Amino acid sequence: MNVSYCYDQVEGEGSWLSEKGIDMTDANSSGANQAQDAPKTKHVVFIGVDGVQLRDPFDESRGYGSNSSNLTDLNRNGLVDGIMKLDVVEARTGGMGGYSDVKDKTYQSTNSGPGWTTLLTGVWLNEHGIKTTAAGQVIKPEVKTLFQRINEGIQDAVLASIVHAANINSSYFKLDMCKATDSQNKFIPGIVDYNSDRLPDQGVVIKAKALIAEKAPTFMFMHLARTDNTGDLISAAGVFVEEGKKYEAALIEAAKQVNEILTAVAERMAEHPDEEWMVIVATDHGRSPPGGTYVDEGGVKRTISNTGTHAYPTDSERRTFIASNLELKASSEPTPQTDAFVTSVLNRLIFTPTKGQANTNTTTNFKLSVQSSIYADAVVDEASSVTNKHPAVAPIIKVGASQSSNPDGPVRPFADVTL
Repeated sequence: MNVSYCYDQVEGEGSWLSEKGIDMTDANSSGANQAQDAPKTKHVVFIGVDGVQLRDPFDESRGYGSNSSNLTDLNRNGLVDGIMKLDVVEARTGGMGGYSDVKDKTYQSTNSGPGWTTLLTGVWLNEHGIKTTAAGQVIKPEVKTLFQRINEGIQDAVLASIVHAANINSSYFKLDMCKATDSQNKFIPGIVDYNSDRLPDQGVVIKAKALIAEKAPTFMFMHLARTDNTGDLISAAGVFVEEGKKYEAALIEAAKQVNEILTAVAERMAEHPDEEWMVIVATDHGRSPPGGTYVDEGGVKRTISNTGTHAYPTDSERRTFIASNLELKASSEPTPQTDAFVTSVLNRLIFTPTKGQANTNTTTNFKLSVQSSIYADAVVDEASSVTNKHPAVAPIIKVGASQSSNPDGPVRPFADVTL
């Protein structure tokens, strides 16, 4: 275990990891022509790029001049292909209700705290409990994080969380980073093997590239923040339109950093053909449009004064995206942030059955529950199961007759051996 930063925690539990099916490789034994199953080991890198606008309203027709403060416009000039060359699907944050529906029980603000927590747990504020970006909040203990699920489901999984924003590791997910202190008040490492925070974005990238090359994490979360920090600063100053080029530059830099990770992954797979890596890129929230409006809890229509800010339930702030080097499942409408991420993970689910006794069968049943905000009861599926069959006897080796060879001639000593 190598932990860069450590915080108080209690032990967690859980079970899942994303993958894209099982790749089978045919291998020929000398003279045997037997196909052998060779599943590749699966690895996932999740790159979180904070506060990124995928599409309009940041365009010339709405007063932005030559600024292209969204990925779609910048992509026309190939400036952000590090992200846009991936398979990109539109998603939305802020809860399951319609845009500006702040009365919906799943509603959450378009802030980083609830946004990243939703992506790394698959649930909304009403379940995970992270309301704002402030420190001191911890995910409700009954909610399983992605780190916990992978740790339980994958034997010897290597986990990492390398971030800019300290609150992700030290507050929201601190129950995964370290166990509670021992009797000597010393920190005990948690389930996340490598965690660092307060790093500049390029420091996050450098650390992540080293881990990919040297440790091959089963799952690694990365958080890049310059995009959101830049957008917040020029929005708060009321100069987003005038200084939108700074946000544009931050988007271009983030895309280059994503490309660095994609290159590191490609180099790793070239050196280790027995591995398959999935890279996911996502954002936690969008940004407010010029003259953006929403309806508050009292039914009053509100107009946002600072363009480019976030925290409100406008359509633009709630529109996000998820991208990957592997194919994602898209829909005609922006998919809820929980569904978009969880679906891509479930499509690549790995389950390792528990080792059993000889001459027994062990069945594991799976329960999938989906709760809609407009229906009282959840939709539940319990039809999926996996039965692990353990043979009654150990494998039997049948050996043929002994063989003779000519001096220095080739011989196939196992030609008559069968299993």
